[in-house]
Amino acid sequence: MIRVFRMRVPKERLAAMPQKERTLFLLLGYSANQIATLMKLLVFATNHMPDEKVHATVSAAQSHVILKLLIGTLNEAWELIRKNFLESLPGRQYLPRLSQEGQAALTALKQQFGRSNLLNKIRSNCAFHNPEEKDVEAAFQRASADEDWDLYLSPLNTNTSYFVADMVMSYGMLAHADDAERMHAFREVMKQANEAVDAIGDFIGACMVAIIAQHLPEAEAEEVLLVANAPKITEVFLPFYIEPPSDEDWLRGIKRP
Repeated sequence: MIRVFRMRVPKERLAAMPQKERTLFLLLGYSANQIATLMKLLVFATNHMPDEKVHATVSAAQSHVILKLLIGTLNEAWELIRKNFLESLPGRQYLPRLSQEGQAALTALKQQFGRSNLLNKIRSNCAFHNPEEKDVEAAFQRASADEDWDLYLSPLNTNTSYFVADMVMSYGMLAHADDAERMHAFREVMKQANEAVDAIGDFIGACMVAIIAQHLPEAEAEEVLLVANAPKITEVFLPFYIEPPSDEDWLRGIKRP
């Protein structure tokens, strides 16, 4: 059973905040929503590996695409924390008001992102940016001839995978890990992404609590929904292949993907 609570944040109360604090509040929530969505999609995409080889291959490539988007979003969240919290007046005001969990999360983020790190390298070279020509060529030369150098085509665009492109780019992404063995490198990327997801989530939660306590001390959360039939996160699978809408659906205005 999932209990959902609503806390009202009237526009006029937000308008009464100093602009920098309002911007911080809104951008933190925006970042948290993106990370939560991408993390769920990544879990769904990796919950099940199809038995059929082609389906398993394109599903793995789909997971890598989501992972790169998540890594890019995590880096953007860190840049937000660095610029709008650590290097700004609101950060100096709210740092002592953070919970112990929030302060510990911030310390962990400084340690992970405060230097050249794996997630930042991937973000700068693969995620949110197309790789430079020299990096594409380096990944191509690094890719093993024993890989599947294939395209998987289908009449439906969303069921088509130009797999060879993602396979080569994954060599470029994993080259930034210390371990030269691809599976070990992938596990290291996932480990660091998971650590960042947890720390950013804990920090944002603590910061939002501190801002609300400062500007909306009377705010109360009311229970508005009980979700009794939500699936377990381990039971949801994001498939690669999908059936298009029927002709009847299409005529009713549902667009074909």
